Amino acid sequence: MTNGVFSAFEEEMKLKGKFSKIFTFNHEVEGESVEGVIQLRETQSEYKIEEDRILNCELIDYIQVGRHTRDKDEDTGRYSIKIKYSLVPRLFTFQIINDKFVRTNNIKERPIVIKALSIALGGNKNTARPVHFNMQKLETDFPKHKKSNVKRSGFWQGGTIHGIDIAKDPLLAKEYAQMLKSSITFESGYFEKMNLSVSVSKYGGVSLNLDEGDDISDSQFIEYFINELMDYVVLGKVIRRRRTSSEFE
Repeated sequence: MTNGVFSAFEEEMKLKGKFSKIFTFNHEVEGESVEGVIQLRETQSEYKIEEDRILNCELIDYIQVGRHTRDKDEDTGRYSIKIKYSLVPRLFTFQIINDKFVRTNNIKERPIVIKALSIALGGNKNTARPVHFNMQKLETDFPKHKKSNVKRSGFWQGGTIHGIDIAKDPLLAKEYAQMLKSSITFESGYFEKMNLSVSVSKYGGVSLNLDEGDDISDSQFIEYFINELMDYVVLGKVIRRRRTSSEFE
């Protein structure tokens, strides 16, 4: 399985000429001033579509990590558990697609990467936002749902439905069409001779999975996003999230 979580800039960033360079920037993490580093490296797409350009990026940034310690009181002999916090440098990898979209590895890394990237590029309109997908349009254009996370009103208010072609089930079809979907999984024939399952989350997550168990390459993953899913993108709110000590432990 190959997956990613997407964000986007309001405008194309015109990053041509900035690849293979290193950005350094200062910002605050939990009240402490730290220096972050972003390196952009351009790579050629394997599928050779000239107008598409992919930047493979690395970010070294700091997150606050809590460690439990067990301290003994010499007077009472009792032990107490305390949490000590420290700032730890971490390496994150991500891609910038066509100077517009940012692909991170998972939902937890997304706010860290796009906040640091936005600071490094100057903020304001350079601020990346999390991507949402238009699920109503997606579910119409990509039928044959194999799995769907749904919400509805009533005594049964939601859950996960599995099937072969859920929307055509005589028991569920009418009701299913009215349910709100937070994610859907459907079959795709985009790649020839591949039995491909695609999972799309309302909140910007995409997974591609082959029934045979082989992995989709990063280049194929990005190609699929550009050609099949990009038109369904809706920008969400700017992320303003504090990091917690439990992240990435």
